[in-house]
Amino acid sequence: MTKQHKDKLNKFIKEYKEIQLNLDLMQKSIESLAEKRDAFLDRVEELKEEEQSFIKELAETYGDSEITPNKLMQYIEE
Repeated sequence: MTKQHKDKLNKFIKEYKEIQLNLDLMQKSIESLAEKRDAFLDRVEELKEEEQSFIKELAETYGDSEITPNKLMQYIEE
């Protein structure tokens, strides 16, 4: 095989390796993002449960009529 053919072959191999490395890095990033997404979604579910428990506690303490979205917003703004 001529030097020119060997050089071209090595160029192809190098480029394919580079592409494969980038694909591997992208795959790891995708997996990492999926893990973070799952953690966020789990936390959202936890927050929903905590919120429901908190609202129930407020309703038991202050009564349902005091736990409306408008009244809760007033408390936040104070």
